[in-house]
Amino acid sequence: MHNGARVGSAWACAEGIVHTLRRMGYEVTDCGNPYFRSVPLHDLEGVDAIILGAPEWYFDVLLDRYGDAWCALKMPKVAWYAESAHRDDREFEFDVFRLFADLNYYPASQDAAEFGGRWLPFGVDETMFRPLLTEKQHAVAFVGSLYPKRMEFLRSIDFPISILGQQGHHNVIESFCNLAALYRSIGIVLNLPALSRLLVTRVTEVMACRTMLVTPKMDHPSAVENTSQFVDGRHLVYYDPGRPQEVREIVSYFANHLAERDAIAEAGSREVHENHTMSIRLEQIMADVEALRCSHK
Repeated sequence: MHNGARVGSAWACAEGIVHTLRRMGYEVTDCGNPYFRSVPLHDLEGVDAIILGAPEWYFDVLLDRYGDAWCALKMPKVAWYAESAHRDDREFEFDVFRLFADLNYYPASQDAAEFGGRWLPFGVDETMFRPLLTEKQHAVAFVGSLYPKRMEFLRSIDFPISILGQQGHHNVIESFCNLAALYRSIGIVLNLPALSRLLVTRVTEVMACRTMLVTPKMDHPSAVENTSQFVDGRHLVYYDPGRPQEVREIVSYFANHLAERDAIAEAGSREVHENHTMSIRLEQIMADVEALRCSHK
């Protein structure tokens, strides 16, 4: 079960899970979003495992629909969250949600420590986000949603950056293929500060496309460990969101030193494809599911 993916949201938390598991050889029933699709309980009873992608956005309707019968389901139930529990704009009740899944995976390291579970950062669908030779049409660009926090930051850095819209398509796979092509057309993607305290899915997507990424350090001390996934200055470049001058200096330097820009892009892409793919993440989940099933026999 998952939210529907669109280019303004995360493929890695939605259809990307289904797409990757099928490619790995699993038989998958795509239950979609419980808000819009009601799957009969007897259909759930016949599966070996249930994986919930980004369940913090629909756990309420899931529990309202199935009630006590949800907890009575015998197969392993997996929750792979998409947000950090504490955001700038809201809080998620992970302390409650975790009670309704047997295995809980958190993309933010601090949540795994706080609520008990495994830290499992986002992986990238390496078949969709992959390096291809593409002409760089934009020196420095941001791709994503512009909410007030980001608009304020853009004003503070005062640097010429292309703000690129995400073009949707009636076919969701085509939409994300177009998004990957857009990433490949950019010399440097500048990620703006996010509301969540984690490395967003765009981090691995951009890097997988062999485009250099400049992305913010965590702006809350609890979340610093999340940046340990990649080596600053080798796989990507982190900046301090509290120092706009630093951002101007970083993007200006690499926009004028293309060999260094491309070396970081290459190293970042190689690191992501070797160690941070969705198939690697899902192999971990499925191994844990099998171990849990065996322990209950």
